[in-house]
This record gives sequence, C-alpha cells and structure tokens, in this order.
Amino acid sequence: MRHWFLKRGLSLSSYVGYPVGKATRLLRESEYWTAEEIRDHQQRALNALMHHCYEHVPYYRNLMKDRNLRPDDFQSISDLAKLPYLTRDLIRDHAESLRADNFPDRLCQFRRSGGTTGEPIKIAVDVRARAFEVGAYVRGLQWMKYKLGRPMVCLFGGSLGLDPKPNLKTRIREWLFNSRFLPAFELTPENVMDYVATIRQAKGGVLTGYGSAVLNLVEYMSRRGVRGSPLQSVMCTAEYIPEEWRIRITDVLGVPVFCFYGCGELNSIGYECPGVEGYIVPQEHVVLEVGGHDPTKFLDEGRGEACITTLYNYAMPLIAT
Repeated sequence: MRHWFLKRGLSLSSYVGYPVGKATRLLRESEYWTAEEIRDHQQRALNALMHHCYEHVPYYRNLMKDRNLRPDDFQSISDLAKLPYLTRDLIRDHAESLRADNFPDRLCQFRRSGGTTGEPIKIAVDVRARAFEVGAYVRGLQWMKYKLGRPMVCLFGGSLGLDPKPNLKTRIREWLFNSRFLPAFELTPENVMDYVATIRQAKGGVLTGYGSAVLNLVEYMSRRGVRGSPLQSVMCTAEYIPEEWRIRITDVLGVPVFCFYGCGELNSIGYECPGVEGYIVPQEHVVLEVGGHDPTKFLDEGRGEACITTLYNYAMPLIAT
C-alpha cells in the first residue's frame, strides 16, 4: 500500500489538482526534456515569479523600482545578476516585506533554517513550492536506490531528529516512507548492536543520515567484528563527505554511498545518481549558481560559494539567496 500511494497515488492525484501530484507528474515528464526545454521552463517560471514579486512582494517591488527594472527585464536566468544577493541578514531585516501580500499565514507552512551558519531564519513556504520540494525529494531518493515503500532507517538528531509530538502529517509521512529513527548523537560503542538490529530488520531498505554519524556507526561495527547489511544503499546529507569516508562505509556495510543536499530555506537542491558524475540539481524548481574565487573547488570538493533561487515559493520568494 505504501508503494501504491508513493508511486501511483501521487501521480493520479494530479488529475484532481493535488499539488504534490501535479509536481510529481511534471518532474517525471521533465526527466525526458532536453537542456533547451529545461532552460525554457526556468525562464518562463522566473518571468512569472518576477511579475508576482512586483505586484505582491514589497521588498522586490521597491528593489526593482530603485534599479529602474520591470518584471519583463527578467527573461533569462542570467538576468538574476540584475538583483543583489539576498543574504541571511537581509532576510532577517526584511522578513515582513519579503512576504507576499496575497499569501496569508493560513496558506503557508513555516520552518526555520538549521542555524549552522548563524541565527536561524524563519521562512514561509506555499503549497506549490512545498509540493515541488517533496516531489524532487522522492525522485532523488529513487535515484539513490531507494525503492518506494521499503524501510528507511534515519540516523539524525537535532533539527532533523525525531519529533517528540508528531502531528498527523508527520505520522503519515513516516508511514509512507516506512521510517525507523535512530538518534545519531546517542550512538555509543555499547549500544551499537541495537542500531545494527534495526538496520538488519530493514531488508531492501536504505540508511540515511549525517555522514559523520554513519562513519561512527561503521567504525563501532568494525570493532565488534560486524560487517555487511541487507540495505540497498546509504544516503548521506547535511555535511561534506570525504572520499575516504565513502570508501570506509561501503567496505563495512557492503552497499554504495550517495550524497544529497538541501537547506532549511529550500529542500531538494542536489542528488547523486549511479553513473552520473557530480550532482543532479532539480532545475524544474530551483536555480543553483556556483562561483567564488575558485569554482572548481566547489565542483570537485563540494566547497565554495553558491546561491539559490526558488522558482515557485510565491509566499516568500527567495531570489539569489
């Protein structure tokens, strides 16, 4: 039943206007688009977003007027350079004027950034933006060998940990993804076999978590003389994974390791995929620009400067963040 809801239910729901279903359907179709079709889609989405910002978002309306810009001045992704970077400090200082006047609180989901680079910021997300994030997330998991409905063992903590009072939506999500939570920061050499037991019960599933936590897990397993797993893959996120970590995890658990990345402001930014070098960016809903003094360092090591633009968050548009 989990498999049906995740694979068939979401797609079929697009015909009755369910946002996640519509996003899932577009994301499935876009896998066969050419680079030119992807670019055209991004440019149409950007132009529509800028018209919305000019009409309904005070921060961008004032910014464009100050720079003598109109929405139709944004016809391509390269036109993003006409606007300044939207820093975390600017988001904090202009939080109210970044909110669209036609998206009241009742139409938004609210969340905070992780705060790893400073004080967390509060972000409003509308239903369509969230739908694209979820659709891209599910698609990315499948690229990393997750089979819909199979167990997902989650080795997280902090803001990504277990909610002590999950609401109905959280419970439904955990049921759909067949999640089993393991607290990353409570792992010790003494209780590692309890963690191993949970993993062994997740036959055909995946392990996802912080790369450093997964590395600790396999080191403790190795000291106990435990190797192998019934998993399909390991999926690491939230931090840079050195190649030696990847090799070590694969050696102990006997499965491939993939990485994926997102952020509190925008989930679903990049996913690894077998046979593909680097990361696949879900360009249907996000523009990722990388640069800095040495952009090759970003590409080779996952480090460097980057900014993102959300194409579908009309509640609180984040452009060149």
